[in-house]
Amino acid sequence: MPRLTGIVVVGGARRAIFADVDGLPSVTVEEGEKVGPYKVTGIAAGVVRLAGPEGEYTISPGTDAGLRARWTNPVPPSLADAARHQAEADNDK
Repeated sequence: MPRLTGIVVVGGARRAIFADVDGLPSVTVEEGEKVGPYKVTGIAAGVVRLAGPEGEYTISPGTDAGLRARWTNPVPPSLADAARHQAEADNDK
């Protein structure tokens, strides 16, 4: 799975930044674009939703390789719920 390194949400523009994709140091994509075999299906502050060969994932920047996929099928019903879940998890640390 590609490594998510950042998310930019400004006005209506939403972009996800991934590192080490296809030999490039970083790649910036919008919703609907692909990162390797994964299609970016949603971007919100703090989370990106991907659909790929193994199913759907919601990921956040800065997680290590073992924790990148925060959820597998079913994906949270909305990115807002995912962002709230992530904020609650961060508060529990």
